[in-house]
Amino acid sequence: MYTVVIADDEAHLRESLIKGLAWEKIGFKVVGEAANGAEALNQVDIAMPDLLLTDIKMPFISGIEVARQSREMCPEMEIAFISGYDDFQFAREAIHYNVISYILKPVSLVEMENEMKLIKEKMDSSKERLITAASRYKDMPKPDVDCGAHWKKNSAVLVDQVMELIDSDFADINLCVGSVSAKLHISVSYLSALLKKEKNDTFVNLLTKRRMEAAKKALQTSQAKILEIALNCGFNDQHYFSYCFKKHYGVTPNKAREGM
Repeated sequence: MYTVVIADDEAHLRESLIKGLAWEKIGFKVVGEAANGAEALNQVDIAMPDLLLTDIKMPFISGIEVARQSREMCPEMEIAFISGYDDFQFAREAIHYNVISYILKPVSLVEMENEMKLIKEKMDSSKERLITAASRYKDMPKPDVDCGAHWKKNSAVLVDQVMELIDSDFADINLCVGSVSAKLHISVSYLSALLKKEKNDTFVNLLTKRRMEAAKKALQTSQAKILEIALNCGFNDQHYFSYCFKKHYGVTPNKAREGM
């Protein structure tokens, strides 16, 4: 059974897909849904699904950008685009991110079910190739010495380094789990598992919390414009910043400033 996250800002379409398809009969289990690109990334970070089915044009973060960042968080995950745009540029981007399928809207439930069956067949084939490759590796003679022992790092030290990077670089718009794992010379999957074990949280949530703390402090101590605060806290979109702030604190930045 493969896990899938479904992201589409059209609520009726998203609900229709989730409730209208016999997912488990096809071989999938829906483990998350998202109404915008920000939520999609968060769901991928939390669920680490086998498949992300996402619209291309969504609020805050586009499906193309979601695909790029998701590839960093979960390299093994398959991605399928569902879009109303029959556009060469989007198709070229889809090829760039090696998506498993590009589905054009409007699409009926029958068409969608057939497409998901094809996607499952492709995923089954990829899985079989990986199992075959793994079995060959398993049969290879193993060295007597643990060659990796010298570079293994203490998990507590790694977590401290991650938190230090988040604390010092949270204003960097490009800061993400991929860039941090690259700096620490560890895999994204290992870093994500480490944070889950040691902090019981995800990288995206930890970064967002730090950015929200900085934003709240800026609102309390300065008269800077909301856009300026957003940029200084790692957001290049004021609307996305306001969305995250309200989700975190329950009020908009402007309301929060009025109440301080």
